[in-house]
Amino acid sequence: MKQGEQILAQQRDAQRVQQMRDEMDRQIREQEKLLEEIAQREEQERLILEEEVKQAINTKMANIRQILSNIEDGRRKIVDWMVENDLTKNKKNLNALIFRVFPSKGKSVQMHLKSMSEECSQLDPLMKEIQTFIKNRSISASKRPPISSMKSPSSEERL
Repeated sequence: MKQGEQILAQQRDAQRVQQMRDEMDRQIREQEKLLEEIAQREEQERLILEEEVKQAINTKMANIRQILSNIEDGRRKIVDWMVENDLTKNKKNLNALIFRVFPSKGKSVQMHLKSMSEECSQLDPLMKEIQTFIKNRSISASKRPPISSMKSPSSEERL
């Protein structure tokens, strides 16, 4: 009779062990599912950040293009005025030349030159801002470990 009780006790123990294994496997599957969901969310966030970076860079590039366009417009106006009066051959000081040849446009020409200078001075901060923005994004992305490195071991690996 004792042998029968021992067999029953062993069977109950084996059932409990199997139930615990099954429960652990279920919990592991749930954790892996949660980790996968987190990985998907992180990937979506990464894609959103990439899009934000692209938009920010495109905005900065549009600003740079506008500045360059303004500079080019000012340059064209000055060259056009110089060509009108055949000043391309004259090698004198530009300001003196401008006021001597264009008494009525002298202030306007100087204003365009000053505007071009100001436009040029805006390029450096924009370029630095873009470089800093890109550098900060790449640093923050490289510091965060990918979610795939955080997966839990399977039940076979634990045993």
